[in-house]
Amino acid sequence: MTNRTKYIGKISLQILLIFLFTVILLEITLGIVFKIKDRNLIEAETYDYPYLYFKLLEDNAYRNDDGLKILAPKEKSDSTYRIIITGGSVTYGLEYENTISANLEEILQDSFPHKKIEVLNAGVPAYVIEQEFILIQLVLQYYEPNMVISLAGYNDLITTEINRFYPCPDILPPHNWKDFSPIKEQSFSRKIRGRFFGIFPNIERLADFFNRKFYADKNNFQELKNNKEIIALTYSRRVKDIEAFCRGKEITYFNILQPLAFIDNPKNDREETLAMVYKCMSDSLKACYYYTDFSTTLVDNKNLFIDECHINTSGNKLIAKQIADMIFPTLREKLFPEKEILVD
Repeated sequence: MTNRTKYIGKISLQILLIFLFTVILLEITLGIVFKIKDRNLIEAETYDYPYLYFKLLEDNAYRNDDGLKILAPKEKSDSTYRIIITGGSVTYGLEYENTISANLEEILQDSFPHKKIEVLNAGVPAYVIEQEFILIQLVLQYYEPNMVISLAGYNDLITTEINRFYPCPDILPPHNWKDFSPIKEQSFSRKIRGRFFGIFPNIERLADFFNRKFYADKNNFQELKNNKEIIALTYSRRVKDIEAFCRGKEITYFNILQPLAFIDNPKNDREETLAMVYKCMSDSLKACYYYTDFSTTLVDNKNLFIDECHINTSGNKLIAKQIADMIFPTLREKLFPEKEILVD
């Protein structure tokens, strides 16, 4: 081996080591940055589950064996009126006692002290309305609910934004639906690029960000604006399917479009587009007696928002109070059907 060949080999090895060191350092640095960025996100361990894509893991102190933040037994006594609230992370909440469901139960129990009322929390972070419907069919109906309340809308709105970059035959698929394509993903993982990103997931996240950022600038949300009617129609059809299923099971159903922080005053093209789509979703359901629009209900109390959709403890109490006011006439009718209406 000549000196020149040895020299080239030595330089190549040095370049390779510098590259590997740089990549590893970048991966570690990005891990720290993303950890800080994600510190306010709700951490919930999940596992793959048929039809639902994923479910939350059981936690003996926090979640039952269905992965739900429900401490009550599945069996319900005949004297109990049971309400289940479905939705995403806003419904799921943080501390058990400060969730919307816990506050609603307290309000209703105070309003009807001689009746046993339970409000169960079936919120799952990131679930869209399609997953809520499947969850009701597969799991929640066996909790024997008398009423189901869906506090939803934001996750379906955001999935349209996320999946602009990952086209899907379904216009309202679960978030990051491409992660649930095992055959395609396994084929990709055998490629060099797939193996690289498997070892360095934070670098993949950064690359994905730049890819989406470039596409977003190029796309300028126009496609989302063009699809607002089909998005709204798809959403409303799924809500109506839930109501029809619940009615067939003699379960009272209410659907609520959850509040957003920017809905009344969007500040950029993204927020303007999302607000436009959200309004279209609301308009598609306005004729339904079981539907209520809460999208602007906190616009005068924006200090209650943690971000563009999540709310603090005071916000949970306020939303619970508004839900109580909404369902109170129905509850009074259901709990006291024999009571005569006094007429002057």
